[in-house]
Amino acid sequence: MICHKFAILSEGGALQLQASMTTTSILDPVAERIELLLAKYEALVQTNRLLTEEIEAVRKERDSLQSRLKAARARVDDLIERLPANREAS
Repeated sequence: MICHKFAILSEGGALQLQASMTTTSILDPVAERIELLLAKYEALVQTNRLLTEEIEAVRKERDSLQSRLKAARARVDDLIERLPANREAS
């Protein structure tokens, strides 16, 4: 009988897989695959965080541009209202 013991540790925010085995076994490739998947997971979490921050920045920029557009439209409407009503095109 082969005894296997696995533990997932969090060290400084990084996930690591620790395996304690009494004998070398066919589970070594599985442990390597799990470590690779954990590394990919951490990369995806980081990418997701960066994309979320970028989305928030783009939303703020959009809101600012919408506000500026609204103000510009109000100024144009005000200028149009100031034009003499009886002014003829030349």
